[in-house]
Amino acid sequence: MGVAVKATYCEIDNKPVFIFKAPKGEELKASHKGCVAVYENGGKIEHKDQLTWQEATANENQLLKPVFADGKMLVEHTLKEIRARINGGLFDV
Repeated sequence: MGVAVKATYCEIDNKPVFIFKAPKGEELKASHKGCVAVYENGGKIEHKDQLTWQEATANENQLLKPVFADGKMLVEHTLKEIRARINGGLFDV
């Protein structure tokens, strides 16, 4: 099994920094920049990137929720809960 953790945003001295990759000649491998908001719009899941933390969390329809911060788990989900949520139809597998 493998795990990958990727970052698109950080703050250094309280200033937002967008982290991204943009390989030359491989535009399809470019990553999101900054914070990303994932939200439902008319029954369709959409996203927007290049946001600051404040902008991303201000969206009341934001589907992404913090689960890990400052070295601590904020929310724990069991595998059973995750599978039930996926099978509930919000996300197509």
